[in-house]
Amino acid sequence: MGKKAVPVLLIVLGGALLFGAITFWVDSASMPEAPSFGQTLRDWLTTLAGLGISIKGWLDLFKKNKDNSVSPAPLTRNIAMDEAQMNTAPGGRNVRTEGGTYIEEQHVYHLPTGPEESHDAIGFIPPARLDTYIPRGIEDQVLEQLKNNGAGAIVGVNAPGGQGKTELAKQVCEALAAEYAVLWVDVGEKNPEQVIADILLHCGAQPQPGATYEQQVNDLRYIFRQRKFLLILDDVRGPALPKLADYLPPKPSAALLTSRIQQMSGVKTFALDRMTPEQANSLMCAILGDETVAREAELAQKLAERCAYNPLALEIAARRARQESQASLHPIQKYFELAQNRFSELRMDGDERWDMHRIFDISYLDLDEADRQRFRALAAFAPGGFSPQAAAHLWGEEPNALLSRFINLSLVLPVPGERYRLHDLLDEYASAKLSEDKEEEEKTKIILAKWLVDLFDEYYNVKPEFVELIAPEYDNLVVSLEWAKFSENGTLLAQLATTPRNWFFNFFRDWENWQNWLEISLQIGIESKQLKANVLKAIGDVQQFRDERDAALESYNEALRLFR
Repeated sequence: MGKKAVPVLLIVLGGALLFGAITFWVDSASMPEAPSFGQTLRDWLTTLAGLGISIKGWLDLFKKNKDNSVSPAPLTRNIAMDEAQMNTAPGGRNVRTEGGTYIEEQHVYHLPTGPEESHDAIGFIPPARLDTYIPRGIEDQVLEQLKNNGAGAIVGVNAPGGQGKTELAKQVCEALAAEYAVLWVDVGEKNPEQVIADILLHCGAQPQPGATYEQQVNDLRYIFRQRKFLLILDDVRGPALPKLADYLPPKPSAALLTSRIQQMSGVKTFALDRMTPEQANSLMCAILGDETVAREAELAQKLAERCAYNPLALEIAARRARQESQASLHPIQKYFELAQNRFSELRMDGDERWDMHRIFDISYLDLDEADRQRFRALAAFAPGGFSPQAAAHLWGEEPNALLSRFINLSLVLPVPGERYRLHDLLDEYASAKLSEDKEEEEKTKIILAKWLVDLFDEYYNVKPEFVELIAPEYDNLVVSLEWAKFSENGTLLAQLATTPRNWFFNFFRDWENWQNWLEISLQIGIESKQLKANVLKAIGDVQQFRDERDAALESYNEALRLFR
């Protein structure tokens, strides 16, 4: 034993006797069942022993540096408890609690320190897709939220993917890299346990074997207190949401999430809408060049509309058009001819990240099979949308909760008039999914068609109070009529064309198409004589309106013979 150990031990022993006596005297005077002097002394010795688990630890405690200052013993924090506990030396033990003394395992993490390291990015940050970033108009709001050490989320409000959420997050990282240590984590389908483990791994701290979820959360909270982090959680989905608060860092750190989910508790959300026409033009110029876009300005605008101003779809289209630029002076026109009728053209070969079908698959596959079927059924409606009553009939169940869930997942968008529609480009995507099963497609579209027949039968007379309800359904009526014609279902086509007779004659007034649907139903064949007579009478109405009196009279007479 060294020469310094004896006086140190004497000091410790004397301190324990003195404080033990004082504590025993105070406890005896204040507590009905005070501990004995021996027990009090033993507790004090145990507590003091916990400050150093070896003689070397006590010697190091009083060891002087070259400048004669005393070096403190190394400290580790007990991170497996709800409250901070400090212990000397790695593997510290004998922590005093209300329930007694116990031994607790210590996890020690070595994080980069020093001004030159404090703001390095931790983990891999995906590179930007474009050399030129197109500002989206919410950057300042996001930066302000994060500079105030808060938590924010960028969510897409028009289409579940390709809106540029990740690209915006990369710009935020670049803007704040001098103030924060950036920690980027791809979330995706990970559950809370996997997210915690991933963040710890990025920080160089592997969870101890057998560590509980609660212990890992405490480990992470300890790490978050060591540095000023900017945590980026990219592509947060449903599995990670229930315990989101467990891995958001406290102030002065900040957190930014990107997600397709629009409602997240405790996080300020910033809605990222589709691009404006001006932003879309800037994006195309950045890829194709100002001269090419100016030369084909009108087609460039049409292509942007075809892509629903979705940034990823626009970028794919522009890059595909650029491939044609060396062989043609009009690359936009050449690509537009391919893409205007085929949604599948919005992809780049060899990389699924540049495929709009693949991007939308991510959201679609997040649904369970029952919700996938409900989603596919919505493809039966026209792009303009549908009413809750129509959705209820199609699904055979109360729609409000389901619609709310689809809205939250950025699959459905509310529109004026208490109606809903699929997000931009998703109508084409959903149609492709529905058409994969011909039996399901036929069943779904027949259900919608029969609902429309019943609706127009109930509201047969045109009244002002009915207009708000009936007028928006014209697009769905047209879709159903065209499907019945294509399917060569003459009876269904005739029902769809004759039940809204008064609405066609007094409100819709789409004479040419109406007559075409009526005549084709006769050509295909109609089983019921009564229904066939209704078709002929409606044809006579159209002919009378066009002042084709002889033809109208002939149609009415033929209808009358069938009625008789």
